[in-house]
Amino acid sequence: SAADGKVRAKALFAIADLAIEQVDLPFAQAALEEALAVERGLGDKPGSAAALNALAVVRRGATDEVAAVLRAVSDAGACVIPQGGNTGLVAGSIPASGPQPGATGAGQISPVILSTRRLADLDPVDASSAQVTAGAGVTIARVSAHAASAGLRYGVDLASRDSAPGGGTIATNAGGIRTVRDGPRRAQG
Repeated sequence: SAADGKVRAKALFAIADLAIEQVDLPFAQAALEEALAVERGLGDKPGSAAALNALAVVRRGATDEVAAVLRAVSDAGACVIPQGGNTGLVAGSIPASGPQPGATGAGQISPVILSTRRLADLDPVDASSAQVTAGAGVTIARVSAHAASAGLRYGVDLASRDSAPGGGTIATNAGGIRTVRDGPRRAQG
């Protein structure tokens, strides 16, 4: 059944994720390819994990875990593509097929996609400095609501505020609908 296929694909993606942690890239690639084949059989739409040309999608929730993954992937000679909201609106985190720029060795190792979604910690607002520390995966809507609870306003606002993570606005220097008034993200401190 389709439900069984989705469960199997999810399990295979998890196995590939664990293999990345153990720097067993051939096993991870085999698990990922099988998971993608299962998803393709389910008829998933382009832009889903089935359409990604990646070794694995790694979803970590702490910066030390991210650092360990980056070390393992670097040691293996693969490259990393960070992924934020994964809405597919700009397709910025979907790797092209074939060898990836920056890959070492044979250059044939597929990239590892590093999802920032689980980096969702949100510290208390420091009203005296008008600052808050937020994980890269915290959405614009959540940061905005958090700032508003302290009487402040987050200067970046996007139509995709409910799915766009703040890390992406910093990486791309986005500003959204308030750019003219407040400037792009990096100009706001």
